[in-house]
Formats: sequence, C-alpha cells, structure tokens
Amino acid sequence: GFTAPCRKPLGALLTFSPFFFVMQSRCIAHYFSLEFAVGGGKYIPTGRGLAINHTPFHEIFATYAASCMYPGVELLLLLSGLITLAPICGYALNYWALGFASIAPVSLILGPSLFNPHAFCIAEGVDDLGRFVRWLVRPAKAGGGGFDPPPPWGDFH
Repeated sequence: GFTAPCRKPLGALLTFSPFFFVMQSRCIAHYFSLEFAVGGGKYIPTGRGLAINHTPFHEIFATYAASCMYPGVELLLLLSGLITLAPICGYALNYWALGFASIAPVSLILGPSLFNPHAFCIAEGVDDLGRFVRWLVRPAKAGGGGFDPPPPWGDFH
C-alpha cells in the first residue's frame, strides 16, 4: 500500500540520518583535502568507542571544530545574510528551499553533539557545559600538551 514506501524515508528522517550523512561527508572531505594540502597519511582511529562512550563536549569541540563546526557557522551566517538581504533586494524566498538549505549548517554545528551517546541526558549536559566553560577559561600551557585532556582553548585556537 501507500504506507510501505513512506515508512523507510520517514524512519530515516526520524533517526536524523541526513544530519549524520552531512556531518560524515564533511569530515571525510576535510581530511581528504588536508591530505592533499599537507600530505602525511597516517592512521585515523575508526571511532568504534564513539557509539558506546559519552565524550565530553570540549573534546568533541576540539575534534570537530575545524572540520564541521566552523564551516557550519560560516554557512549559517551566509544563510542568515540571504534571509536578511533578499527582502531588501526584492526577492521572494521559498520557505521549503530555506528549510532544506538549513539542514547543512544545522547538521554541521549540532551533529557532533547530537550523535554523542547520552546527548539528551540533562545531568550529562550540565556536566559537559561546566567542563566546556572550564576548558575555555583554563590558561594556556607553554609547550603544548597531549590530547587527554585536550589542550586549553588558548593552545587550541
């Protein structure tokens, strides 16, 4: 009947798989272009523990900022500029097109946190926010540092 062909795409939308696909594609493209720019093929962990373990937000930010979050913010600013300037210039905006165009920036910004286990647990979210703020205000260390915990914001940025 009619419900069978609608069930599969609706199920994919409800599990946010388009958001994951956009985030995954951007990560692959980022690291692929980085390999061509600077070379240095090396082992990239598969991230098998990602589906089981909760990762604090400051570690997610340190990992995905350059590949996903910064381009997502750029796309969101570009889309905001389009929304702001289109009526001034006399152009009509199609809301369906804006909705679909907003999938990419939203998935790039929220995707790394959205697919983190326990992402919707309030206690984990409050703890992650506290760790993120402490990571931002922690003074920079001289001489770098390891990745566990991530270097402070001053060293990262």
